[in-house]
Amino acid sequence: MTTQLEMHKEKQSELIKEYSGQKDEAELEERALLASVRANMKYDLQGLINECDPNQPLSEEDLVWLNDPPVGREVL
Repeated sequence: MTTQLEMHKEKQSELIKEYSGQKDEAELEERALLASVRANMKYDLQGLINECDPNQPLSEEDLVWLNDPPVGREVL
């Protein structure tokens, strides 16, 4: 019987082969690992909402984005 870890390592190996055009081996392994972890993540709306803090102040980046003028391609 194949364990979860064995399946994960097999998937990681497949992803490494997929990204074999990358020059940096460490970056290649990191991308493959992240892709395999993301493939196994399951999200649901309620879980994501539970992680939000509505009282959290907006970041400077968010404020800049919210106050940016329209660029002309917005659909209203």
